Amino acid sequence: ITFDKRWSAIWRAKDIMCSLGLFEVSTYSFISEKQIADIGAKPAGHLKLKNPLSSEQAYLRSDLLPSLLKTAERNRSYSREFGVFEFSRVYVSRGEGKLPAEPLRLGVLIRTEAGGYKSAKRALDCLAREFNLQISITPQAFGTMAHPANAAVIKAGTEVIGLLCQLHPVLTKRHKISAEIGYLEVDWDRLMSAVIPRVYREASRYPSIERDIAIVLKSDINWNKIEQGINASELASAEFLSDYYGSDLPKGHKSLAIRLHFQSMDRTLTDKEAEAGEKKVLALLKKRFGAAPRK
Repeated sequence: ITFDKRWSAIWRAKDIMCSLGLFEVSTYSFISEKQIADIGAKPAGHLKLKNPLSSEQAYLRSDLLPSLLKTAERNRSYSREFGVFEFSRVYVSRGEGKLPAEPLRLGVLIRTEAGGYKSAKRALDCLAREFNLQISITPQAFGTMAHPANAAVIKAGTEVIGLLCQLHPVLTKRHKISAEIGYLEVDWDRLMSAVIPRVYREASRYPSIERDIAIVLKSDINWNKIEQGINASELASAEFLSDYYGSDLPKGHKSLAIRLHFQSMDRTLTDKEAEAGEKKVLALLKKRFGAAPRK
């Protein structure tokens, strides 16, 4: 008997989703032509059944969004804020006469009064922290499916492995949902290929000192590059707090709020040492990424 090691990671991921207050669902793999059109896709790109049970189940889904969106619509009257997730396979055509690809996907849909994108990103951040993932998030528009200002693709290296977005208000209203919806969908096997083995070291017995900074830099510079740059310098360890894209910033730029942790292995650091460390980190960010302190 060969044990499938993937299940260990899947159960860990399920525990994380449940800890965020999300409910696991299991939906049908069959969808309708209307569900495909709703998200701006074309039926021609989906596999059609020869003898469907009904017109509502005429196609095989190629992503999880239509099914999870239908679940949110059916449950909209029970709660103003809730979230669901699903591990399931989708069916991607590989051409006539060939069996479809059946990648395993994780889909996360969160309905909230505000901050739909951040809610979905939080789920991704928790996965990245648990599995030590080396991934990046790159802004990208998805037409009428996603809000133009809150949409991105997830990459492992140069390969796109998923999407992260707030669904377009027109799409949510079409499904009789008045709140924001954050959505995350990733190819699970490709996501797990981005796992970086952890290197452990002795923990310090002395307390750390925290300093929060805000920097302005080009919007195409991903957080993981900033984090890796700070951590590799060993000046401090970095923690993401928030990002901001506003009209008061230079065009093509964003603001990042970062928490720096300073700690020594042999003594308790002073405030003066922490301030000096903060200046060194800012100088490093300016040199490597052209970042400037936000005033």
